[in-house]
Amino acid sequence: MIKVAICGALGRMGTKIGGLVNDSPIMELVGGIDIRNGSFYGKDVYESSRIDEFIDEKKPDVLIDFTIAAAAVANVKAASRHGVAVVVGTTGFTPEQREELRVAIEGHIPAVISSNYSLGVNIFFHLIREAAKQL
Repeated sequence: MIKVAICGALGRMGTKIGGLVNDSPIMELVGGIDIRNGSFYGKDVYESSRIDEFIDEKKPDVLIDFTIAAAAVANVKAASRHGVAVVVGTTGFTPEQREELRVAIEGHIPAVISSNYSLGVNIFFHLIREAAKQL
């Protein structure tokens, strides 16, 4: 089972992706990160300031991010510190933020950064499986 965590868990996309992961026979939803504590699909949602604690406790294989650009950069940096693969669907990165992402990812963790999922969620899940294979 691929252990998946969702950043932006309580948002529209986070909730949708969380439901798909929760229903997947090959993935286990371990929880989420958002700007406030909460729960979804029976799993804990930690406040974003506690992301390192969350990763230490829940030990996800992959972190899926659907937040805002500044939060996504911080989340990817945290994932990199812990050796956790990332899939980022967040939009609106500045050139400087893209460089921060590159530095955090390159040579450290498997990553897929794509802010256009118009081809469908099935492609999204394919990307998750491919990222998880690199672990």
